[in-house]
Amino acid sequence: MGCSAFAPTYALSAADVSGITHHAVQFPKGGSNATIKSRIKGENVLDYTLIAANGQHISITLNGASSTYFNLMAPGSTGEALFNGAMDGDSYQGILPTKGQYTVRVYPMGAAKQSNTAHPLYPEDRDRGCRDSASSKGDRGQRQTTLRTAAQSADGTVPF
Repeated sequence: MGCSAFAPTYALSAADVSGITHHAVQFPKGGSNATIKSRIKGENVLDYTLIAANGQHISITLNGASSTYFNLMAPGSTGEALFNGAMDGDSYQGILPTKGQYTVRVYPMGAAKQSNTAHPLYPEDRDRGCRDSASSKGDRGQRQTTLRTAAQSADGTVPF
């Protein structure tokens, strides 16, 4: 089994009518790491979707602007969160309860939401062997998001 972090770079664009910009997490063929680097502005919401297996380990950490949060939503969720960053903090570690498409929703609150200022999200790629945890240190106070998993498919990609 390998561990992987999540890392493609996305720009804020193509938001749907609800104000949510959707991104599917993709891993390079044969790769086990990907890094997401993005910005969130005003009332924008970023949804990162990933396919995961039942029992898969995941760890998410968000660092930076104190008024930007994330939720982890299970397959089929209409907004209910397995983890709510605004209430539970800026990191989550756990075992996913079911197979399917999970959503990591990144969103601003309070002054960040109302300021219409861009808040960068700079995740760091962490390759520390098979540890089901993530840690990241902010670079200039930026918020970073790192996802790790302990499962790898036969084609070398990591199904999130």
